[in-house]
Amino acid sequence: MVAKSDVIQSGALHGNLVELLPKQLYFASFTVPPQKSEAHVRYIDLDSRVNAAYLRLEGAQPPKFIGFRDAALGEPTYLLHLHDVLRSVEKALHLKWFDIASFDAEEYELYERVENGDMNWIIPGKILRYPYHSPETYFEYFRATNITTVVRLNVRMYDAKKFTDAGFDHVDLFFIDGSTPSEKIVERFISVVDNAKGAVAVHCKAGLGRTGTLIACWMMKEFGLNAAECMAWLRICRPGSVIGPQQEYLVCFGFFSHADFI
Repeated sequence: MVAKSDVIQSGALHGNLVELLPKQLYFASFTVPPQKSEAHVRYIDLDSRVNAAYLRLEGAQPPKFIGFRDAALGEPTYLLHLHDVLRSVEKALHLKWFDIASFDAEEYELYERVENGDMNWIIPGKILRYPYHSPETYFEYFRATNITTVVRLNVRMYDAKKFTDAGFDHVDLFFIDGSTPSEKIVERFISVVDNAKGAVAVHCKAGLGRTGTLIACWMMKEFGLNAAECMAWLRICRPGSVIGPQQEYLVCFGFFSHADFI
């Protein structure tokens, strides 16, 4: 099926674009501003398996897709690819983390704003991630969404009693910004998430690297996803997630730790 030419409104966009529309995956590939007489858009049924969808996309022009890197400075050490993203969306649909029909884009955009908490659900009803802000900023929203436990990964910039006095459980699992967690921290984090009475809110300073890394460890243990699928989904939900050596760490975690959780 070919889209109408007015789907693409801006001729300033160049390259490849993948976007979800109701019941379909929307893909556009072009190197020059689109002309109304040209068909640039292809649709793929989301009920198709990811591999079949990717093979259909791979036949477009240009035929190869460039991998994308993390948000760190310096030379990239790990690249995610379109196939990883498609697989992560397939898993999210299967696990009921995402439903096109019910997803509220306005709510997502509202709460990702700094003035509204800069929060993103990674697994709806189970794990939310956010950056450091004053604890009082979150009390009302956390209570409304059954968040019962807060995990802090950065240095102590507020008194944990503010959360505990407000009725929340609070856990400190500090490790250095940009680094990878120890085995003890990973095991403790998994235990905290598994035993939380409600949903868990996780934060470091920016809510990107350390936060995403530990959440990915739990996702691999709980759902059997691989590292690339976890990183892709984390970056869909909260762009910039998992940086530098944390990427290779998650790949190794997936290879060497999965057997321990079977």
